[in-house]
Amino acid sequence: MAVYKRKRKNKSTGKVEESRAWFIRFIDHYQREHTFAAGSDQAEARKLEKRLLEVVGCRKSGFYPADVSIWLDCLPGRLRHKLSRWDLLPGGLVAAGIPLAQHLCDWKEYLAASGITQAQAEQQHARVERVFKEAGYIYWPDLSAEKTKLAISRMHKLVYKKKTISTGKPISAGTRRHYLKASKQFSKWMESTGRAANDPLRLAGFKQVQIERRRRALSRDEIICLLAYTRRAGVLYGMPGPERALCYQLAIESGLRRGELRALKRSSFDFEACTIRLDPQDTKNRKGGTLPVKAGTMELLKEHLSGKMPNTPAFRLTNSHSADMFKTDLAEARQEWIDSAKDNPIEHRRRVESDFLKEKTAQGRIDFHSTRHTFASLLIETGVNIKCAQTLLRHSNPALTLGVYAHTQDKIQTEAIQNLPDFDPEPQAVFAAKTGTDDFLADAIGAEKKAHENAPIRPAKDGINRHRSAQSIGENKKSRNAVECVKTPVSMHFTALRQTRGRRGSNPQPSDRQSDALTN
Repeated sequence: MAVYKRKRKNKSTGKVEESRAWFIRFIDHYQREHTFAAGSDQAEARKLEKRLLEVVGCRKSGFYPADVSIWLDCLPGRLRHKLSRWDLLPGGLVAAGIPLAQHLCDWKEYLAASGITQAQAEQQHARVERVFKEAGYIYWPDLSAEKTKLAISRMHKLVYKKKTISTGKPISAGTRRHYLKASKQFSKWMESTGRAANDPLRLAGFKQVQIERRRRALSRDEIICLLAYTRRAGVLYGMPGPERALCYQLAIESGLRRGELRALKRSSFDFEACTIRLDPQDTKNRKGGTLPVKAGTMELLKEHLSGKMPNTPAFRLTNSHSADMFKTDLAEARQEWIDSAKDNPIEHRRRVESDFLKEKTAQGRIDFHSTRHTFASLLIETGVNIKCAQTLLRHSNPALTLGVYAHTQDKIQTEAIQNLPDFDPEPQAVFAAKTGTDDFLADAIGAEKKAHENAPIRPAKDGINRHRSAQSIGENKKSRNAVECVKTPVSMHFTALRQTRGRRGSNPQPSDRQSDALTN
């Protein structure tokens, strides 16, 4: 390292002149040489030279002492930008001088380049930008876990029409989780790329988050009723009824998403192998794939696509009206099912009060994506192993298949309980049919019972038994141990005698043997 003044030749006078500013030349940890102006004060330039030497040593070791960190914090923004460009500052100090808006733009470009669609990248960027605006963040050091959670909890639902309007209602628990997940993804990216020294949102999270808008699967009867109505229905949002019914049937039997159905072309179908080919750019995970289709459904698709060109879309499915189209068909199919029982008042009332084909129920709501949940539930009900179901649904892990998409119908749960084995409460049923080890158990119990009945009767000893309550006044009875008193009968028990003496007006006369016993 060196502190010096530059010498340059003046073109007008031809003389060599020194610069007014002092320059510092040093070599960084990558053995690269850098030179920059350090002002007109030589002493200050010498101090800056020593500090730069310490910073280079800290960068090599990866440890910045407290005095060095404080000195770096007080540097002018121009010099700090130079040091960060030369990779001499820790990540936190680099990010501290750049607004979060610039970091967010770089993050959005990174997301778009990582494989997701541009729409998804913009959605994640918009979520984090809204959280930071609500919390009042401008620079990276402003971030904190508690402040971020509080800002997300204060958010309200937005309605997108001609302009963004706030409804005044708080966002749902699921939406809060999406906003926090996007914010944590951004902060993790800042740490992983070296722009920040730590991740302040690493431990942020909402405890016991419950999904308020959960979906439910369609039952088999609901599927039959919905498809039967749609085949007879007219044109809705540019799609005839039979085409909508075929689209719903394919979604239920293959688990295809709405965007994947919309991207299908005639060339996507292999009618001989009964498969559908999905291009990578049309799937959610950008991996593509080939899915099998039922032979009967493929015949219907072949007939539907017979007059179309190879690159023509298979279905006239729009992105903006597909959700409303499915809700309309669902409501009309339910109403037709209810009206079909209008001649039977009891059955009509039962259908009105039932959840059959109802959009919102206690178990969840039904929308277009519920067809994928229905596909997963039908796979589990038919006994398909979880690995096969995960592969057909193209999930990354089986927990998503079982925990989110697979549902169990109430009817199946009831049948499972009714199919449990019956247990006879009568003990004779245990010994009704003796086989194997049961024969040994029954024989052992029978032999013990027989030995007890044939046990000899032993005479009782003379005297009064103070602890046997089985002896009654003036009687000789067999006790539980088959013991018989054969001597002089006991007229009164010792305990009964004491109770009798305590009564007023009674003067019992004990026998001779009782008197002797009391005297002794």
